Amino acid sequence: MLSNENELSLITLIIQNTKGVLAKVASFCSENGMNIEKLTLSNFKADNKQQRIVLYVSGNRVRINNLLENFKQIPEVIDIKNFQSNQYLERELVLLKIKDNNPNLPKVSELVNEYNGNTIFFRNNIIIFQFINEEEKNNELTQRVENLTSDVEILKGGIIATSLNDKTNV
Repeated sequence: MLSNENELSLITLIIQNTKGVLAKVASFCSENGMNIEKLTLSNFKADNKQQRIVLYVSGNRVRINNLLENFKQIPEVIDIKNFQSNQYLERELVLLKIKDNNPNLPKVSELVNEYNGNTIFFRNNIIIFQFINEEEKNNELTQRVENLTSDVEILKGGIIATSLNDKTNV
């Protein structure tokens, strides 16, 4: 029996890069009474002809299954995957921009080390650090940085995810 309880589901779509596909995906989510909690769109192939959509949707199992069936109706959808929590690895990119004269820079630098960050830019009195971690870990990091200083710019790049099975292509 399918559950009526809402759950968060990770779905990835490989699509042809054409106008209106993302709008169709969002429309099907809305029509199924589901909210898109997170969404990342990125190129799947180097030629930019295919893209990967990673989305988290919240809804019960019946609605999620209906949504997956609706996605199959979109001609530009090449592949669909619906992951369970133990079937994928996800990461999020965070860039942290701070001035080199910030009085809290030494404490921020400690966090850079603690959260496996690295310096990717240092010029014109600006330092930019990069972090690639699980979303929860990055949320903790950004909260700690914001507690130290308000004179910082934090950019989050969205979630990327991959299957933990032995397949390497669609």
